Amino acid sequence: MLKTTLLLSFILVSEISAAQSKWLNLFDGSNLDQWRTYQCNCTTDGWIIVNNELVRKGPARDLITKEKFKNFILELEWNISKGGNSGIILRANEREQYSFMSGIEMQILDDFNHPDGTNTLTSAGSVYSLYPNLTNATKPFGEWNKVRIIAFDNSIKFFLNSQLINSVSIGSNSWNKAVSKSKFKSLKNFGSSLYGHIVLQDHGNEVSFRHIKIRKL
Repeated sequence: MLKTTLLLSFILVSEISAAQSKWLNLFDGSNLDQWRTYQCNCTTDGWIIVNNELVRKGPARDLITKEKFKNFILELEWNISKGGNSGIILRANEREQYSFMSGIEMQILDDFNHPDGTNTLTSAGSVYSLYPNLTNATKPFGEWNKVRIIAFDNSIKFFLNSQLINSVSIGSNSWNKAVSKSKFKSLKNFGSSLYGHIVLQDHGNEVSFRHIKIRKL
């Protein structure tokens, strides 16, 4: 009961803070003005705009926001291809070879046709390799999934299709234990930054995004 009360209080405070700021359209269906390629002041031909959707259509690299963010509410929708894999990575820096080596990833996956879908730690909606998705909230490939992420200091709440999937506290005992059991245990800077880029991951498969917006807290 206490845990639920604290969660509701956190969300309420976040919503009040958000009400004092405006939504920023990171992608409104018309351009990539808010984005660039990871470790490059450029964009690649692999990311295209089709029918007001941002699509990873061909060979590309991770797409990151030009701006860095700390406390925020992020909302977007994703649609994965059959057997596809991608991710939303938070507060990434560009000191590492890949964005997932610094930022925390919410997994995007076709759970029904990708082997990672059989493991709740790597299925769609999970905090990849750290915290599982134990719900049945995920829609199959070809359908749109809605994401809402609330990040405030060390606390991050992950929602998928209006269901709370995970509540993470960076630096907590639970966090340290999860990292120690994951492939990130040897990465000294993993998840340590409270300020960084939002990343749309290129994992080699087609994935579409739309209605990407963020509100600073």
